Amino acid sequence: MALKTVHNIATLSIKEFKIIIRDHLTLVLAFVAPFAAYILFIYGLSLDVKNIPLGLINQDKSSISNNFIERMTKSGYFKICDNELPQKGGLLKLNSKCRGTLWIPAHFSERLRTGRSPVFLAIDGTYPLRAQTVAGYMSGMVSRFNLDINPGLSLPIHLEVRSWFNEGLESKNFIVPGTLVATLMFYPALLSVLSLVSEKESGSIINLKIAPINRFSIIMGKSIPYTIISFISALMMLAFALLIGIPFRGNMAFYLLMLLLYVASTVQIGIFISNLTKSSVSAVFITSILTILPAYLYSGFFIPINSMGESGQIMSYLSSARAFMRITRAEFLKGSEFNQLSDSLYIVSFLVILFAANVFLFRKR
Repeated sequence: MALKTVHNIATLSIKEFKIIIRDHLTLVLAFVAPFAAYILFIYGLSLDVKNIPLGLINQDKSSISNNFIERMTKSGYFKICDNELPQKGGLLKLNSKCRGTLWIPAHFSERLRTGRSPVFLAIDGTYPLRAQTVAGYMSGMVSRFNLDINPGLSLPIHLEVRSWFNEGLESKNFIVPGTLVATLMFYPALLSVLSLVSEKESGSIINLKIAPINRFSIIMGKSIPYTIISFISALMMLAFALLIGIPFRGNMAFYLLMLLLYVASTVQIGIFISNLTKSSVSAVFITSILTILPAYLYSGFFIPINSMGESGQIMSYLSSARAFMRITRAEFLKGSEFNQLSDSLYIVSFLVILFAANVFLFRKR
């Protein structure tokens, strides 16, 4: 009896192995997909804050201030992105390239000889955790520099920190807009891919393949309903964000246009995957890998893109979430004074390329 049971188990196992080996999709899901997710996590997750682009206003230009700046840049934490940032009314101003600004006021070195002298740091509060980390790094550098120039107990250099765009460093102002981008990366794609793959499984897709309609009209006709439905869902999320008090400082008309184009691009992701898959299980799995991971790891949601390695920064360009995350954060927290032209063009290009690929991949009979 025991031998018969073992024989049955072995027979079924061998049969199942043969089925798996013959099914290339199962092999991909078993080996390629998890390894790809593993690689994406490795290159996307980084808790280190390095090479922070920092603007500089050095009105002192003495040997002491130059020495401090040299130490700062050699630390690996900061890099100078602009030496001539504007200063108005004693308040530091940020631009779209820099994530912070260091201001060393005039007569800095002279004040050190007679007492204490302030150094001012303005931080981009769009990423609250990073802003706190940047302030901590700079505070540590000031403390070490104080010990070098004055080994006594007095601290001649005093660091004053101010946060811009998210003055209170509230996490909800950071998380809610980012969640909007990540959610709209996944669900419109999922909605379109499930509908189209279910047609393949039921066989009703044949009606489209033999219908006297060109491929452009088919893909456009399939895209519009899911784009409209997803856009309405996006408007509900946006309204809720405003209802709970998330600040919106940009141009609403521009943002709604970009929101529509972004949703349209994620719908095209679902159609693209449906052109390559035959079953709902594989379609959902691949959609999850190609949308959720880029939306959370490579869009700049939790981890600033300039803090990623070179490979991670390159991979971030494979998704429109990167561009729309930058637009969303800018429109919610910074306002429309920040130029979003390059990100807007990227979303449009991403949409056009995916749509053209979907038209090409759809085969008629």
